[in-house]
Amino acid sequence: MPQRHSKNNNYLAFFTHEEKLKLGYGTQRERLGRDSIGPFDPCCLCIKHLIHPLFCQKGHLLCNECILECLLTQKKDIERRIAETSHQNLKMRRELHHDISHEIITSAVNFRVWNLDHIDYKSHKSSRSIDQQIKANALGSRQYWINNNTILSG
Repeated sequence: MPQRHSKNNNYLAFFTHEEKLKLGYGTQRERLGRDSIGPFDPCCLCIKHLIHPLFCQKGHLLCNECILECLLTQKKDIERRIAETSHQNLKMRRELHHDISHEIITSAVNFRVWNLDHIDYKSHKSSRSIDQQIKANALGSRQYWINNNTILSG
């Protein structure tokens, strides 16, 4: 016959041997050395004892020297990043200017070639009459320029 089970089995003020074994009470896998435990109230930046202690609004303790050093390094880093971005922007502007000037030159050459192909040189004696014919061809065609430098047929 089964034995009765007590409802107040673990009601004692101390742990029994069986309860200690169930919980794993007192089992320690490894010991922590002195190096793994930090000092009491160290600086949050340098992790050393505080020298001229200050604290922030959140309650972190910091050395005055560490705060100034951290701010100085952040300021230098910001200046370096600004210089890098300005150098990149200048480089991009030069490339864009070069690309735009190249497009303008090629479009002007193409325009000139297209207009010169339609001119009859034998019938004109002076360069002034050739320029007049170029203007007439440009005004007579149904092509026009828009802002992005492309020719649209109308």
